[in-house]
Amino acid sequence: MDIESRLQRVETDVRRTRTYVRILLVIVLVPIGLARVGVSDPKECLVSVLVVWALMAVAHLLVTATSGLRRFATRREADAQLQERILREFIAERAKPQGQAPNP
Repeated sequence: MDIESRLQRVETDVRRTRTYVRILLVIVLVPIGLARVGVSDPKECLVSVLVVWALMAVAHLLVTATSGLRRFATRREADAQLQERILREFIAERAKPQGQAPNP
């Protein structure tokens, strides 16, 4: 397994862990905060938790989409640079004077 795939796996694990921590924080802290504010009705508490959870999900989707677009643009730029380098090497190779075949 090469280093790049290991790094991608670690990055995926970190993102997954962050998501789990955020979900846990919403599940634990929002009801505590609502209880301190004075929301005691279980239905109101549940609706509030779901609203906060939905907002966090939307924020997560926006961040993920932005990150994906940035990564796509970076890779596309790197691919363009690689293609340009290959083309330059090809042109330089073709421009070299080629030796003549010996006459018999």
